[in-house]
Amino acid sequence: MYETSSAQADTLVSRSITMLIDLIRDGKLQRGEKLPPQDILARELGVSRTALREALKELSYRGIIASQHGRGTFVSDKIVAEEETLEARLILEPGIITLAAKRCSNEDVATLRRMCQDMEVKVRERDYEGFSVCDLLFHSALANMAGNQALVMLLATVGDMMLHQQNIVQIIPGAMERAYLFHLDMVEAVAEHNSSLAGDLMRKHLDDVMLTLRVSRTLSNK
Repeated sequence: MYETSSAQADTLVSRSITMLIDLIRDGKLQRGEKLPPQDILARELGVSRTALREALKELSYRGIIASQHGRGTFVSDKIVAEEETLEARLILEPGIITLAAKRCSNEDVATLRRMCQDMEVKVRERDYEGFSVCDLLFHSALANMAGNQALVMLLATVGDMMLHQQNIVQIIPGAMERAYLFHLDMVEAVAEHNSSLAGDLMRKHLDDVMLTLRVSRTLSNK
């Protein structure tokens, strides 16, 4: 019973985060705008104040909102758009996987294969959020395998933005399955130490994510 209640609470918090970010993305909450009082905002979103408070804590941690003492909570004026995150990833991640393919060990490849097995389970279960977490862990593992701490730190700075972006993208029909297949192909390229192919596959994967993100924008505006 406790696990079910905890899972439900986590889902409500996650849903609250998504709805708030959508309000900001759609311009219904502008950068620099003060958020409504929590009781009003919770009622508008259809969630409990407890779930809303947890969502606001997470958004504050991510830098999406900021509390000002005596004034209230405001939308940050330094929000990074999903497309900007993807552009950064397209610059960063093909280079990361290229180095990983050159430097990885057999144990590293085995770790990536296990991660893909976890992804397969999430695909079968239609667990979009779980798949997004596995996806993020996979890309973080590649950064560690690249053997460059600066790249690990750079990728970590966009980690939270990546997770939200993936949560948006994965619910589009076919997106999760395509992402899973791309990851399988990338593992094989890394295992063969084919750095050129690995980099090309990462670019194709992120191009596909960009296209899917644009599709999600079109659907949400209908």
